[in-house]
Parts: sequence; C-alpha cells; structure tokens
Amino acid sequence: MNTDNQTPQSTETQIEVMIRAINALTAKVGNLTVERATEPTAEEDQHITANVPATVLNVYPELEKLIPSMSDDFYRTVLTEEEKREAIYACPKSSNVSYNPPPLNDSASSAVKKADSALYAIQTALAHGTRPIDYFIHRLLQVDPTLTLDDPVVDILNTLRCVMGNVAAMATQSRLDNLHTGMNFTGKPDQIVESDVKPLMDSEKFEAQLAASKTARRPRVRKPFRGRQQAGTQNSTYSKPAPAQNPEAATPSAPTNNH
Repeated sequence: MNTDNQTPQSTETQIEVMIRAINALTAKVGNLTVERATEPTAEEDQHITANVPATVLNVYPELEKLIPSMSDDFYRTVLTEEEKREAIYACPKSSNVSYNPPPLNDSASSAVKKADSALYAIQTALAHGTRPIDYFIHRLLQVDPTLTLDDPVVDILNTLRCVMGNVAAMATQSRLDNLHTGMNFTGKPDQIVESDVKPLMDSEKFEAQLAASKTARRPRVRKPFRGRQQAGTQNSTYSKPAPAQNPEAATPSAPTNNH
C-alpha cells in the first residue's frame, strides 16, 4: 500500500478498524485457551517428550480470496517495479537495520564474484522485505501504545521476520562456502552457527591427516619418454642387417675385346 497517496485521517481510520478486529480475534483466542485449560488431561510423564504432529491446512475459497498469491507458483512469484514501490519502497527504512549485506573480498576470483552476486541480491531483497513489517508494527503501536509481544498480529509478524532472517543467514553461509571452494582454501569453511554434533575425528586433525596422506601417495615425477628410450637402447639385441649386395655389381664384367 502506498502511504504517500493517503491522508493521515484515512490511514488512522484503517488502523483503528484493524485494531478492533485484532482485539476481537484476541478475545476469541483467549476463550479457546480457557476451554482447553478446563479439559482434563492425561497424566504427564516427565521422561516422555511429545513431538508436534505434522498438520496440513486445507485451502478453502474464503482463505484463497484473502491470500490471492497462494494459488501462484511460490518459486516464480515476481513483483513488478510498481508493486515493489508500493509494497516495499513506500515504507521507510529502520534506523538500526543494515540493508547492505557484507561485501565480498576484493581479491576474490571472477568466478566467485559471479556466483556471489546472485546470493547478494537475494539477501538485499530479504532485508528490504522487512520494511513493510517494521512500518506496520510501528503504525499499530502509534494507535495502541500498550501492544506487547503477546499480541497475535505482532507475534506472527515477528515470526515472519525471523524466517526471512533465517533465509538471509542461509545465503550468507552459501556465500562463505562459495568463497572457500572457489578460492581453493584448505580446511573447513567458516560456519555462522557451529553444529552441536561433533564429528568422529576432530576437524583440524582430520584435515592434517588428509593432507599428510595425499603427500605420501603423491607419485614421483618421471619422464616416460626418456625412460622408454633408455630402456630400448640398453635391452635391445636388434642389429642392423648388412646391406644386400647388388648381383650385377658382384658379377665381374666380361673383358672387352679390342680386336
């Protein structure tokens, strides 16, 4: 929504309507929570952890009308420049957010830079995609200063923002892997988040053993052509045959009769 074309009064009216709808939704959620709390539950075992079962939301016409893009191919959804201006760039930037991803090192090869540019563009788009979220929560807070993280709308928007940040972090790790592989660096690429699962052998020891093993198996540099030539010269018993005599040259010519 392009806020530049709207009057402050109309914007405030829309926000107030949304606040009333949010309050009504919050009340309904609270009633459901109370009902569930009064239901008898089975005795819980502190040694048993229950996993959340997988659920599927079956899309129905009313929901699809409110989320038109749900019917589109998510991986081929492209906004036009006009849509970007209205949905993203019409919203101000937040003062404490960096919208420029970490730059690539200048000494990187051209192949590394080419692959990195695509990931960099994705990160930039994700960062700017948070602008509508931040601005919307700001507008809600101006109408209702008592908003907290427990508010369902604020909660889902924060969740959405964290999901976008997680995708941006995945792109950062891919950029690190691309730089490490493209520049033929040794060892393991830097990890944004170190895994809690430890490998069987320490990574540094493994890399050292692997490098030593490769050095030990490295074949000696030989000159095969010279080796074959020397071997043929030393071991060959082949002797050059004597040239065949010309029969005519071997037969003495008859003396010339001068008489």
